[in-house]
Amino acid sequence: MSWTERYPLLCVTVVDGIGPDEAVRAIGGTDRPAGMTLGVSGRVFTETDGAEGVRPEVLQRLSARGRALSWARLGDGLLVLGYAEHGRVVAVAEPPRAGVVLDRLGVDPGALAGATGCHWGIALMHAAFGVAITERTVAEPDRVVPLVPIPSGRRPWRPAGPPTDATGLPLRRIGPVTPPPPPGR
Repeated sequence: MSWTERYPLLCVTVVDGIGPDEAVRAIGGTDRPAGMTLGVSGRVFTETDGAEGVRPEVLQRLSARGRALSWARLGDGLLVLGYAEHGRVVAVAEPPRAGVVLDRLGVDPGALAGATGCHWGIALMHAAFGVAITERTVAEPDRVVPLVPIPSGRRPWRPAGPPTDATGLPLRRIGPVTPPPPPGR
């Protein structure tokens, strides 16, 4: 059994362009008691009781001055990948539909050959950001902070029905996500 299977719900996020404290605030970290927690190890953030990092609105905040890559294995086993750069969500999709992310990151799909599930996400983070995600990264982060979800009426999936992106489209049909132009343009 892989160490990742010990976590029915697992979300890992890596960022560049902002510091750890700013990223903690962008994800929803707080100094007051909360029902969820966020593991912090440098620029790697882990959740074993939520998947805030893969939400489009969180990815936008995390990538305001750089990039943010997140993947989450949800309770039903579905793996969701999210990527944003410079405040724009590039895609929220399942790995088989994540070609646009690989292209934007300049990652050769061959670098991920043989990796499946969470290990595919781990291999992608290593190939794109040079970070090594290990069992210790998740089980023993440098610090743990309380986490309160960022308020929003939309989520990248809806627990009561099939997984959806932020626009409500089924994940299996989504491609690149482009925000609408500002009003008046």
